[in-house]
Amino acid sequence: MILQVAMGGVTTDVIVNDADLRAHANDAMREVVAIANADLREHGVLDFLDEKAVMERMFGLTDNMGPYWTSTAIDLRENRQLELDYLFSAPLQRATDLHVPCPALTSIIRFIRGQARKRDRK
Repeated sequence: MILQVAMGGVTTDVIVNDADLRAHANDAMREVVAIANADLREHGVLDFLDEKAVMERMFGLTDNMGPYWTSTAIDLRENRQLELDYLFSAPLQRATDLHVPCPALTSIIRFIRGQARKRDRK
């Protein structure tokens, strides 16, 4: 959950149990599905992801995992290099190329870049 990194490395339970953070995570997940479906379309694939099913599955898993850090959140917490370009910037660029608006992801990625700059200044 990339929102963890934007929030400075909080655990997933913090996000799913806060109404505003969960809403932001929902918005970001919808955008991820929209990017994936646009990419599938671009490659001639006619079978698309069902947004509702993906959301229910992903949040169903996250809701039940308790306090958890993704590997990227651990990297941030341990002051390791983040894979900003590969994990965050490249998918956002793909969305731009496919004309998929991603305001939630854009916001989250800006916060992640800020976290990385903050870490690099230490």
